[in-house]
Amino acid sequence: MNVRRPFLSATAMLSLVLFTACGGSHTATMPTSTTAVVSTTSTTVALQPPSQGVTADLTWVSETHGWALVGQSGCQLTSEVLTTTNSGTSWSEVGSLPSKATAIASCNQDDPQTFNIRFGNDIDGYAFNPDLFVTTDGGRSWVQEDGPQVAALEIAGSDVIRISYTKTGCPGPCDPLVEEAPIGSSLWRLLYVIPVQGGRVQLVRQGPNDVYVAVYRNPAGGGQNEQTALLVSHDGGVTWSQRADPCGYSGSAENDTEDLAAAPDGVVAVLCFPRLGGPDFVAISSDGGTAFGATASLPGNVGFQLIAVTNARNVFVATGPNGGGQQVLEASHDAGDHWNQAASETGQQAGSYVSPTAGFLGFESPEVGRWIGSPTNIWTTTDGGATWSALPI
Repeated sequence: MNVRRPFLSATAMLSLVLFTACGGSHTATMPTSTTAVVSTTSTTVALQPPSQGVTADLTWVSETHGWALVGQSGCQLTSEVLTTTNSGTSWSEVGSLPSKATAIASCNQDDPQTFNIRFGNDIDGYAFNPDLFVTTDGGRSWVQEDGPQVAALEIAGSDVIRISYTKTGCPGPCDPLVEEAPIGSSLWRLLYVIPVQGGRVQLVRQGPNDVYVAVYRNPAGGGQNEQTALLVSHDGGVTWSQRADPCGYSGSAENDTEDLAAAPDGVVAVLCFPRLGGPDFVAISSDGGTAFGATASLPGNVGFQLIAVTNARNVFVATGPNGGGQQVLEASHDAGDHWNQAASETGQQAGSYVSPTAGFLGFESPEVGRWIGSPTNIWTTTDGGATWSALPI
């Protein structure tokens, strides 16, 4: 069984208003192209033993101004909120948040906790999953907002959309809702009752109008009816349509969506893994998720978890920081016909990750993007993904 752990990427959770995602229905037919080298510079670095602080999530409001949520391995009382105004060359702590880290089962489940962070401008930000905290001073102080738990949240323009829920056990968030509020406001209004129960959920926005929600089922259960349900809105969440998993089938064998991303002009891409084994691949749509075409296979024996896309030709997939051993970033500049290793890290110590949801791969512009390749390093590209360099946080 080629089934990977549940993972809520923030890419998927990608940047605030630019490159994020979802999908539609497609029967995946793998092309005959084989993996080959494209014009991307590959770099490998050996990791030093991780420091106590490990990066769980990133958020950016420009190419230079961003925030990081940094916690500790094991259970702890708080996580640090760091900020940079020089593209990550240096970081400074501005505040702290309640959080728990890796050993979820042994932590006090009654304590507040947050695993993800998003900012909409220089002062207004949100920390969430599952509890919701709000700041209006750039992250210096945070106030917990009463109400339902929050599984996902994304900002575009002057409004915030979130996925909220009131209980777990289905096996993930039960009875999820899509809600909206003006940025900085606690007055949420209902947009959509999600008609699907499942495990983890992912929310992606591309500008103010295109909203995508993925409800990931339970492929680890082995059932052939556990594919991802994709919900798509192209009017800011007013109306929705439900689509089948765009990863489709290889013959009679089910493929499952692992992560999704979107870019301007209706570009949507999903990371697919075959349920019964075989290499991962990507399915890409150029019409807002109506029709998808499958790419060449990704390198085998790698559990990819993150995807980003800047246009229909430039696609990136990566592992998260929790995989241990080696973290890999693959790039394609020809719509997935060929893939090349753009960056990698080796030597991560087991058990050093901050949370099971840690991970970020996203672009703030067509040229500038980031990848959390390890708990302690942030990789950056400033040339559209042709070259990447690592900086410690």
